[in-house]
Amino acid sequence: MIFELFDGERTAPIAVEESAYEGVKKIAYKVAEDITRVTNVDEKVLIGNEAEEEISKEKCIILVGTIGKSACLDQLIAEKKIEMAKVEGRREVYLFQIVEAPFEGIEKALVIAGSDKRGTIYGLFHISELLGVSPWVEFGDVVPKGKTEFCLTSSRIWFQKSHPLSIVDFLSMMNGRHSGRGPISIIVGLLLKCMIRYLSFCCV
Repeated sequence: MIFELFDGERTAPIAVEESAYEGVKKIAYKVAEDITRVTNVDEKVLIGNEAEEEISKEKCIILVGTIGKSACLDQLIAEKKIEMAKVEGRREVYLFQIVEAPFEGIEKALVIAGSDKRGTIYGLFHISELLGVSPWVEFGDVVPKGKTEFCLTSSRIWFQKSHPLSIVDFLSMMNGRHSGRGPISIIVGLLLKCMIRYLSFCCV
């Protein structure tokens, strides 16, 4: 099954319900920026009522949700269009699945369903990874290659393994790249893209 994220003219919008975690909504906009970087087309993020109104106009959408906080996911589970047995009850896991005719009027959806908030965020950033956008893109180190079209062909469940990072290693990794400029959200985005759960401080 093929999901056309970018057909050369239009991109599939990211749809997030109003009930989603605020952190998930923020990361949706970050991923939209990454999609725009690669396609040179403004990526839309549809949230809440805006999503309900606009979704019917789209053939393909990227549906983002977290188990227990998404009526759309509940509906897809009830209709047996997605299987969450291997995701529910786990930490930081997400389903990444292409679904045909998820709702009336929608041909296909790329469903990103997280077991929890962080799992959903990792699922969103997986799009950036597939597009070839480096976690360091905000720092100007790696400029992603542009694409004239982009399709996804696989569905899978991802079991993420994130690890702590010592503050010493973190500062070494930064190596003056950021130099204290810009909002802390850029640093947070970098850590999440690298799947680093937290910074550990050690006393010497």
